[in-house]
Amino acid sequence: MRLIRHWNYSIGTKPPFSEWPELVHRFLDRHGLSSGAFLYCFSDALSYYTQWNPALLEQEIAASGCKRALKTCPGFGEPRMIPGRQYGMMDELVLSNIDTGRGCPEAEILPLMKRIHRSWGFSSSVICYYDVDFFGKLVPWERDMEGAREFSEQKNLPFEPMLFLDRQPVGSGIKLARYSFGKQEISFSIDLLHDGVVLDPSAYMETMKELLPNRHPKDVLQILFTPEEKQEYAVRQAAAEPLAEGCRAWLAQQLPKEDEPPRKYSFPEYKMASTLKALAKKYGFDYKYVISGNYTLTKRTDRGHRLELTVDSGLSHFETSFVLIFNGLGFSHCLYSASFHPRDQEEFDACAERTAAKTAAFAKEALAPLSQYYPDTPNWYRA
Repeated sequence: MRLIRHWNYSIGTKPPFSEWPELVHRFLDRHGLSSGAFLYCFSDALSYYTQWNPALLEQEIAASGCKRALKTCPGFGEPRMIPGRQYGMMDELVLSNIDTGRGCPEAEILPLMKRIHRSWGFSSSVICYYDVDFFGKLVPWERDMEGAREFSEQKNLPFEPMLFLDRQPVGSGIKLARYSFGKQEISFSIDLLHDGVVLDPSAYMETMKELLPNRHPKDVLQILFTPEEKQEYAVRQAAAEPLAEGCRAWLAQQLPKEDEPPRKYSFPEYKMASTLKALAKKYGFDYKYVISGNYTLTKRTDRGHRLELTVDSGLSHFETSFVLIFNGLGFSHCLYSASFHPRDQEEFDACAERTAAKTAAFAKEALAPLSQYYPDTPNWYRA
């Protein structure tokens, strides 16, 4: 199992993309770190209409950033096609060493950074410095194709390993990503789990803050299981399903039932935060604001597992859903889900009160058999 913590910093126009590698090297030098894997993926999205006109497609490919980059740096090799169109996306030309292990080294690409930034017009430009030896330890990067595999299955189409190629590298390092639609991001990823111990990344975090001041990164914890662990957890969760079904039956008798949407479109007005904060305090939940109209009330069991009640109304408040999930390391069970259409503050408060009260009662009276089935979940776990 790998435990990787990510800090994703949204970057504006300053510093420009061409200067980001310098920030990476300043970070590495500050801590005496080295990077053992230099990866890149530059892509051009191709127009939909060219699929019906081979001549136009040939012209578009000839004028693409990938082809122009190849003329300047033959070491890139011929651009390859990601067949996104048949999967409901756009076809892409790519120059990448992520899936080939060969291509241009960093020393050849750094002098081209201003052209990558300004001249070649790539749809996306991704550069990764991976296999960084944080804590003096090295865990090699992996190519995670699970997203491409699941997406292919959803479309009932053959598995295409190049889908989402720029997102596939996973490991300890620094990723620089710039997209034509405006997103620009620097991401730091650190393996925290070594020899069964979760190490403290605080020193690295402080340097991130110095290099990228006044920014608030998105902080994500990623858990990567080995194939053997995945199989073990899948077997355990399947065996626990009868216990989970018993929990659903208990909750079905106690929690509110879904109501019917109003026949006429309405614009209800009610506030959620103050009500949910009060209920969290009253019934012993941890309260968290997620995004506008979305909140989570969480209760931990004595084994470290999490009972999470998500309340989501979107921006309109036309509909409010309550979803109850019980999860922990390697497992997750959805135990309750229902949607309601409160017309005012009084109706929302009553629905939220009953749901929170019955969820707290469930945690005390009926959750134990399912909770005790699983081994303890460590304190560092996040769903």
